Amino acid sequence: MTVHPRFFSRALKSFVIVGFGAFLFGCQESAPETQAITLKIAGVMPVFFEAQYGNSIRTENYDITIEFVPYELIPRDGGPSENLENLYSSFQPDVVNWSGALSPLIDQGLLAPLDVYIQKSGFDASVIPDVLKQRITKEGSNEIYAIPNRFSTEALFYNRSMLDQFEIELSDASPLSWEQLFQLAAIVPPEDGQGNAIIRLLETGEDESDANKLFSLIRIAALAENLQAINKDNGDVYVNSSSWQKLWQTFIAAFNQKLISSSEDIKPFIEQLDDEQSLRMDDVHRFKPFTDGRAAFVLGNSELLFYLQREELDFEWGIAPQPGTYQVFTQLAEALLINPSSEHKDAAWELISYLSSAEQTQRFLLAKPGDANQLFSNFPMHMDLLEQHLNRSLAPFYNQPSSQESYFDASPLPDVLSLAIYESSLSLIEEVLKESLSVEEALEQLQVKLESISAELFEGE
Repeated sequence: MTVHPRFFSRALKSFVIVGFGAFLFGCQESAPETQAITLKIAGVMPVFFEAQYGNSIRTENYDITIEFVPYELIPRDGGPSENLENLYSSFQPDVVNWSGALSPLIDQGLLAPLDVYIQKSGFDASVIPDVLKQRITKEGSNEIYAIPNRFSTEALFYNRSMLDQFEIELSDASPLSWEQLFQLAAIVPPEDGQGNAIIRLLETGEDESDANKLFSLIRIAALAENLQAINKDNGDVYVNSSSWQKLWQTFIAAFNQKLISSSEDIKPFIEQLDDEQSLRMDDVHRFKPFTDGRAAFVLGNSELLFYLQREELDFEWGIAPQPGTYQVFTQLAEALLINPSSEHKDAAWELISYLSSAEQTQRFLLAKPGDANQLFSNFPMHMDLLEQHLNRSLAPFYNQPSSQESYFDASPLPDVLSLAIYESSLSLIEEVLKESLSVEEALEQLQVKLESISAELFEGE
């Protein structure tokens, strides 16, 4: 399936396998007798894991020798369920470090339920942020199937100094609607007192067309209200509804008022980068207008947070919840799960609980900058420890409930429909921007086209 570039710019770092939180352990005096056991782990790169921990780990009841599934041999050619089933059948791992959606895997019984181990060991599941819980539980149940050791979400970053200058008040607790955000953005002038351009809402991505930027933002806003374009069960099409019309009108009007950055707006900032930096537009350099103090608002993740925390900037900044009701960017970057067929589930659980413990997160946070075990672009499950470490509330990243479908989830629709939504929407948005079509006319055309494709796919259902 073809997906637009913003997906890759946001998702790329989240799919990089990172090391678990670093831990060191020593033999305590009068250590209890432990059982020697070998556990097989999949989804980690042995060179990084061994560099940090070696290949032998002592937990409360076990001396664990680690055997690694070769990272390069992990199945990747099929869908998530097929890949995990092939991993199980080919290598029989006990523990898997998984990145991505778990719901379809849970529904198919591919993950061992963990509640019995959580209760038996006294593991504090309350530290798991609420935004993650629906991602690791079965729908309609609170039973946990994985421990989300690392995750990613986004929040609305704002230039506090700029907002104070124009007497704009913004709550760090309650999410704005997109309409409210654009009302605030409109208060910020397009230039400062020296004639330098000010970007109101930075939409990152130099190489994306303006239509692509708008499609991405409209999709984000729709996901944030659990608004469907097409019913995945029966193929009914809703894009010509009043809700969709309002979204298109809101974002296209904001773009025409220059409240959303265009590709041309970003170009001067990108031209300041050297060749090596320009090649890394998936990283913090894509936020350059904001980090230079020349943008009022931008959606950003932990990568931007850590950059702002460590740099000496000449402006104050803050974070607020992502606009809308639901958190759209929830992604499991490192979810630890147990193979239901493992013969060593107790030991596997002790390994998981140790790797995801508060002690290991604390050691991880205190590591020297540049060490191999740095956090890179993801949050730890123990957000309270990170908040203490940074001396900053990070609630906007985890206080919103997660949307039913994440921005990064594979579409539940057939590929041909997903592609049609994307390609047809881009073409029609371009026509609206050129004033060749009204929003109403564009959505009427989109409705007709999608209904035609959907009718063939769902015929007889």
